[in-house]
Amino acid sequence: MLNLTDLRQKADKQLDFAAYSPRQLVLIHTAVSLGASLVLSLINLLFASMIENTGGLSGLGMRSMLETAQAVIEMAVTAALPFWNISLTYAALCWARGKLAEPPSLLAGFRNFRSILGMYLLEFFLFFAVTIVISYIGSAVFMLTPFAEPLIEIYDSLMQQSSILSPDAFTEETIAQVMAAGKPLFIFSGILFAAVAIPLWYRIRFADFAVMDGCRGRVSLLESIRITRKKCLQIFKIDLSFWWFYLLQALSVALCYGGSILPALGVSLPMSPEAAYVAFMALGRVCQGALLWFYQAKVSVTYALAYETLTAESEWKIVKEQ
Repeated sequence: MLNLTDLRQKADKQLDFAAYSPRQLVLIHTAVSLGASLVLSLINLLFASMIENTGGLSGLGMRSMLETAQAVIEMAVTAALPFWNISLTYAALCWARGKLAEPPSLLAGFRNFRSILGMYLLEFFLFFAVTIVISYIGSAVFMLTPFAEPLIEIYDSLMQQSSILSPDAFTEETIAQVMAAGKPLFIFSGILFAAVAIPLWYRIRFADFAVMDGCRGRVSLLESIRITRKKCLQIFKIDLSFWWFYLLQALSVALCYGGSILPALGVSLPMSPEAAYVAFMALGRVCQGALLWFYQAKVSVTYALAYETLTAESEWKIVKEQ
């Protein structure tokens, strides 16, 4: 059983006796992660400005080259970050087990590239399949309810006026009517998706730890499903205990986009949009870095200890049954 108090106390103890400062390792990890995101944002801003200044037919080739370079850089950074971020999971496992975690440990995600990529792809296809099935079932059930009548009437009207496949069938007014009539469908499908996806997500919640513990991609998902059987509520309670951490994370991310959010709310800023973008992005990243510096190690080790506890309990159950 996952005892939150015991997990937190043990996390503090393991971090206190770590040979290499966990905060320093988190600082290195965070600096690279946030630095890469900040640099990528600045590069996108720079490329957007350069592309805007290459107008006319004479600048078509230059615009194409700049857009290609921007896409390649963004794709490379976006593809590399998940393998970098999951390395902190490996460090948390080392701390939980009293093992040494040093800066080279942060490359563990790239060393296990194949297994991690397989896990990510399986997770994507799993939730994609769930989305397709839920959309089909949700739509079929919705069409049998009275809430579908406005949507059916719109489509009947379109069929009577012209072919529904005609490009002229959907005007802006018609699209607005369809979207308004389809709101109950979106809400119903969203509720149905959450009812299936959230429990499924909790079942594979520890796949990251399993894959960094040496399991292959498919095996890591199966291992997480095995150890979390009838434990999802206990894991949810751990999440709930860190509500303040996730809230502060969300606020710091929102702060990064304050240059766009505040003008949208009617607040005028005494600077250009470009300067506001850079200033709020930098301020948000600093707040994220401070939050992770103080609390990320403890949060990560708490989950690593939960993984250790669930694995031990599951193995004991198997031995007992045998």
